[in-house]
Amino acid sequence: HGASSSGRTALVLALVARLTRTGSLVAWVDPGDRLDPASAANAGVHLARLLWLRGERRGRGTGALLPAVSAVGTLLGSGLFEAVVFDLAGIAAAARQRLPGTTWIRLQRLLEDQPSALVLIADGHVSHGPGGAALAMKAAALRWSGTAPARLLRGVGAEVREARRGLRGATVELQACS
Repeated sequence: HGASSSGRTALVLALVARLTRTGSLVAWVDPGDRLDPASAANAGVHLARLLWLRGERRGRGTGALLPAVSAVGTLLGSGLFEAVVFDLAGIAAAARQRLPGTTWIRLQRLLEDQPSALVLIADGHVSHGPGGAALAMKAAALRWSGTAPARLLRGVGAEVREARRGLRGATVELQACS
């Protein structure tokens, strides 16, 4: 999880790119219609191996989440996908909190018998099971070249730390450079 421009989507796209390049199928459930297929392709995602379920841009409330949660459950239960990405970024925390309390337990139980991974993208911490991990991301330093006013952006940093409650996570800095 992390704020906008923290690198959260870029990190997940890198994972999806690696999986789809090796022939795996990945599903991306996107109730807020945030995924940009051109950016995914530029990140190395093999789009023919990606199932993208889109919501409507205005669908950022609980009404958009209920069918999305149902779709995630169906996809996980199918056993066809190496990973199912559930993109909750931009969905109001109040809407997420109105989901039934059993939502995450039900999805966790589906995962117990499947070879799939569930990857959540969100603005803040949502959930993780006993075998899962939560990564907190935040934007770090920008890397520039040249002198003002003709400077060029050469890279963007992101700090990633394991965010499980009760554990002290190490911080790792990632750099994306052109």
